[in-house]
Amino acid sequence: MNPETTWRETIWKRPWPRRRGGFTLIELLVSMLISSLVIVVVAGMTYVGTQSYQATQNIAELGQSARSILYRITREIRGASAVTCGENQMTIIPAETADGPDQIRYRLTDGVFYCDRIDGADQESYALLSSSDTVSVQQFVITISTQMQDLVEVTTLVTVRLDFQAEGQTYSVTASACPRRNILSLSAL
Repeated sequence: MNPETTWRETIWKRPWPRRRGGFTLIELLVSMLISSLVIVVVAGMTYVGTQSYQATQNIAELGQSARSILYRITREIRGASAVTCGENQMTIIPAETADGPDQIRYRLTDGVFYCDRIDGADQESYALLSSSDTVSVQQFVITISTQMQDLVEVTTLVTVRLDFQAEGQTYSVTASACPRRNILSLSAL
């Protein structure tokens, strides 16, 4: 290199230097596009997983609510001396005990499933499932079937069906029980 040449002449005479370690604009754009696609796929999979988890939780809550309510109802039917039913309600008359209520009534009113405990003039009422819960009772159906033998009622079977709704889907749950005092007459209201 001649010391008298200017730096401009040096630059123009040299061939362009080879690429050192940087990225071109196109390479950066392609890598950003691939990264964006990966992020979208991962976010989509996370969203689907979260939705599936929530649906599973709602179904588990439905199953727990159904088991709890039907266990309670069938336990009280088994200890009953009589059971009567009407539209969306059932009244259980427990065997006479000194500390228990005179009647237990289950009813569905305006989307709320109630249990009433009636002891003489006192009535205690509480909601088992309210309409604001994620699981709600849509229908309460009671069927009483009786088997007769020699004009004597020997077996009475009470079947309870609850139609639940969770996440826009309706599920039916059924349980049956026999009152322990089967020889007494059961009537429909």
